Amino acid sequence: MYVEKEYSISAREFFAVISNSSKADYYKNTGKVLDLDGEITGINYYKKFGKKNKNSVEVILREYEPNSKYKSEIISTRGTQIIVFNIDELRSERIFVTYTEKVTDLDFFKKLNYILLFPLMKKKLKDRMISQLDIIAKQAKANKKRLGDKK
Repeated sequence: MYVEKEYSISAREFFAVISNSSKADYYKNTGKVLDLDGEITGINYYKKFGKKNKNSVEVILREYEPNSKYKSEIISTRGTQIIVFNIDELRSERIFVTYTEKVTDLDFFKKLNYILLFPLMKKKLKDRMISQLDIIAKQAKANKKRLGDKK
């Protein structure tokens, strides 16, 4: 499923929020600093979560094109969730974002469950995805304002 939305912000500012979130998550789960200036495509780590961090997923960064594209995979026992942000700069301070989420590698019963329940959950999923984009844009604008760049 994908959603698209236009924002009044630069691609650099929007992408910075995604990058900073990735860096923080990587550091929290590995104790290492993620150098975004080097080649990072293919980097993976295990993310722990849940009660007493008993659950984990593998996160793999598949594509990282600054200010343009971010793609990651989250691999768990429930399948592989693919997350993609495509950012197109329309003009100065104006971007068009396409956000895609896809689940693959489902076994027969999970696939059947997904097929049966997806029509019921589609609206809620779409709303959540748009909300995530809005949160990223809002954070990018707050970061810009905090740095004193009030264009």
